[in-house]
Parts: sequence; C-alpha cells; structure tokens
Amino acid sequence: MRCWNVDALRARHRGKPVAFQAEHRPRCEGGKLRHEYDGASFDVDVETMRRTGGFDRFPPFVSVEQ
Repeated sequence: MRCWNVDALRARHRGKPVAFQAEHRPRCEGGKLRHEYDGASFDVDVETMRRTGGFDRFPPFVSVEQ
C-alpha cells in the first residue's frame, strides 16, 4: 500500500479527487471476440483515501471483432 501525503495532494489538486473502477468482460461469441467495458467514477475523501457514495456511471462500451 502506498503512503500518501494528504497536504501534497491538496496542494497539487485543482479539481475534486476521484477514483475509477472498471470491469472488462472479453468473451467469444459466434467465433468472434466480443469485449464489454463498464466504468464508474467515485468521489474520494482525501483524509481517509476512501471512495464515497456519489458516482458517475459511464455508458457500457461494446466492441465486436469484424
């Protein structure tokens, strides 16, 4: 685990601190590769370095081999 200097984070950061979580689901469908990707962004409390409630969900992205 990294040790963070909270004061340095505050000094450098001009926006709000966030964390990002993503899920990747590759699979074979009909003999072709299909890749699904879902992501979410969370607010982070810089005092505890824990993510908090309010999150932004991004629309799922699906890519299928030609």
